[in-house]
Amino acid sequence: MPMMDIGSTSNGSTLVLRDGTTDFTATETNANKCDLLTILPNPPNGMYLCVIVPPDASGTGGTSPTMTIKIQDSADGSSWADLNPSISYNVNGGSALAANVSLKYFIPIPNNVRRYISTVNTIGGSASPNWRKVRIFVTPFYEGNW
Repeated sequence: MPMMDIGSTSNGSTLVLRDGTTDFTATETNANKCDLLTILPNPPNGMYLCVIVPPDASGTGGTSPTMTIKIQDSADGSSWADLNPSISYNVNGGSALAANVSLKYFIPIPNNVRRYISTVNTIGGSASPNWRKVRIFVTPFYEGNW
């Protein structure tokens, strides 16, 4: 299987929830949603929510920035609920970001999700926390792609 184009919004293998064109400075609720029927059906190794914090010479902003990514699903694309059991992932700013290193997180998505998926992205910390150009997308995982 060839490498995936993670810059595309929907190319049959990757669905973008946050494209990273703007800084992540405030909580985002269901800003973007993905129709899972546009992704390859039943990927052999499952689907993953991928969070990429790119290296940034200016690093994160604020004091002790934190980020929580919570996955939600919907049958109709308008009524959202947390996955059951709930899935959220916490990321804390620290030495990796200060050292200008990219961070990549891969969160497995359960097989029982409904047709649409979205995230609630919460930012914490003080003094104007900022995670810069965070990207979040859904993709099937194929050995050797990452």
